[in-house]
Amino acid sequence: MSSSASEPSGSMRDRATRTSTETRSSSTSTAAGVESASTAAPSPLSAEQLPRTMTVLTISDASAVRAGLCMSSLDSTCGRSRPAPAIVQSAGRGLQLRTRRSHSLNSEGARRMSDAQMRLRYRGTCRLCSNDLPAGTTAIYERTTRTTRCLDCGPPAPAPTTATTVPATAASVATPSPERTPVGDLRLRPPAAAVIVEALRAQESAPPRSGAARLFGVSPLTPESQPWYLGAIGELEVARMLDQLGAEWHVVHAVPVGNGGSDIDHVVVGPGGVFTINSKYHQGQKVWVASKRILVGGHRTDHLRNARHEARRVAKLLTRATLAAVVVRPIIAIVAAREITFKERPEDVSVLRSHQLARWLQRQPTVYSSAETQALARAINDIQTWGAATPVEPDLIAFAKLRESVAAARRRRRVWAVGILALPFAGLALVQLAPLLPF
Repeated sequence: MSSSASEPSGSMRDRATRTSTETRSSSTSTAAGVESASTAAPSPLSAEQLPRTMTVLTISDASAVRAGLCMSSLDSTCGRSRPAPAIVQSAGRGLQLRTRRSHSLNSEGARRMSDAQMRLRYRGTCRLCSNDLPAGTTAIYERTTRTTRCLDCGPPAPAPTTATTVPATAASVATPSPERTPVGDLRLRPPAAAVIVEALRAQESAPPRSGAARLFGVSPLTPESQPWYLGAIGELEVARMLDQLGAEWHVVHAVPVGNGGSDIDHVVVGPGGVFTINSKYHQGQKVWVASKRILVGGHRTDHLRNARHEARRVAKLLTRATLAAVVVRPIIAIVAAREITFKERPEDVSVLRSHQLARWLQRQPTVYSSAETQALARAINDIQTWGAATPVEPDLIAFAKLRESVAAARRRRRVWAVGILALPFAGLALVQLAPLLPF
């Protein structure tokens, strides 16, 4: 009984070995210019091992791919040869053709089906962005890894495919997979779009100003809309500074991330790398910068922590979109501050005045080629990269009118201030000239 049971297994192993050898030899003789990534003779593999292997070929002639070159994997059940899905990526001098396991999508689908959205009974930490999740927060529990992730991080990254190790090259940034069709181009999104929407929404509750309020230059902004309005002014100023960059730089503004309503002020890609810029409008304030904190007007802020979090989040999303490790450097751009004192500069966050941005970016050493920069630019322009729904577009005309009203009120206040300061001098002049008057 045992000998008869082992005989089919041995015959299947022999048949698998012969089929593997025939497949390799036929692929070599059919496609011109195709050579194996390893010149050593392949060792015999069992039928159970073949579906888990990955064959890597270097194709020096792209016409071989266009001619319909395909690869095959062996079915471990029946021993018949069948085509396997393939991915074509840029790899130095030629093209790299890699096959994926046929069951990788099924395992990924099963893993996503095992996730559950629930309210946390205990405090946790997001596996993807490392944010704290207090007890009672709605989050996603991953049963397979027994970890949690926040709703902003969206679905988990696809399971990595098994592949033969290939030495890293300078052109390690791959373009997004061809099946991802962009549905939104963030290049068309105006700067400060998200905060403009919030400012106008908060301003809707503002009562109409009286004639006296207009005469004396009372600001039309409400206490709720003023922080959003000032944030929008800061982002618009930083965007104006970024317009000074050359054509080799790519910038997107007000990038929506996840489904929690958060956004990133500016994402910049160029020869010098990838950067996130957090705009901070502190008009007339004294800013004190140290390695671990930033004080504005003597009060602590979370500027450094937020900038680091945004950079980590963007790095994770771009790595997922480009299939290559992406390093993102955070920048804090301070607008309209009266004074900035640097006690100690942070090591991982660059703190700059807004007018220093363009020159500072252009002075960074080159780390990406033109092709790599274009690939990253396509990734940041695609809204699918950020895992967010199509954002609400701001009413730029309404915001322009609000901005003009605020500027007009400011001018009136200045006129009144100058008039009040001039009154004592006018009275003194009147006293001096009184004896000379005819009456």
